[in-house]
Amino acid sequence: MEGKDMRNLLADALLQSMEEKPLGRIKIKHICAACHISRSTFYYYFDSVNQRLKWLFVRDLAEPFRETVLDDTVTAALTNVFHYIDSYHSVMESVIGALHYSDAKTIFSGSAFPALRKLLEEDRRRRGITEDDPQWLTFSARALTGMLPELYWTCLTGTNLLSREELVRYAARFYEDLVKG
Repeated sequence: MEGKDMRNLLADALLQSMEEKPLGRIKIKHICAACHISRSTFYYYFDSVNQRLKWLFVRDLAEPFRETVLDDTVTAALTNVFHYIDSYHSVMESVIGALHYSDAKTIFSGSAFPALRKLLEEDRRRRGITEDDPQWLTFSARALTGMLPELYWTCLTGTNLLSREELVRYAARFYEDLVKG
């Protein structure tokens, strides 16, 4: 099995496990058993459960977000992200329940930042916006990376004072302002 296929298999096994029990109770041996692999095979692909979680965030959230923005709109991308949260609500709650919010945010930020920086760069290029300040892309990607976990958190915890549509509209406006510089 190729590396990406094995990573997908391990990520899918993690998702399945999180549907059944909290992240904190999932052991590497359970994932290995579900995938019919040895622990050493698991560690060949991932150093830890957190690294696997980072990879899962990139695969299921950051990359699809990037692709949707480039193929469609940021509004469609944000709507897809919220749909993912709704679809995997128990999984997301499991992640939040097992990790302190700041840890979950750090994992997400570390995995999403490169994809979001690439997105901003590609989107600006696509729109014909030239870069006269290379630090602007880094700053913008960090701002976007910091905003997205806040949106996810408010959706998961139900603490948002805005409707889902308002969240999408404001986040899309924020993104557009970042792209335009």
